Amino acid sequence: MDDFYFAYDYNPENNTCSLLCRHINHSFEVYNKKEKRWVPDNSLARIFIGEDIYYDEITEEQAQKIIENLN
Repeated sequence: MDDFYFAYDYNPENNTCSLLCRHINHSFEVYNKKEKRWVPDNSLARIFIGEDIYYDEITEEQAQKIIENLN
């Protein structure tokens, strides 16, 4: 599976979301706003089995803009 980024409650106009996530090197990670780093979160695998469909796929560049907006 290719690497990808996704966000919940994504607002492209303001570069905001409620939860920023990615699937990198076969691992799921969520961006921890307090620690300002990516942390593992295997519970996100639910998107593969259709239990969770309420997210937007975004590009790495869009994810970076969201992170910059947090700082």
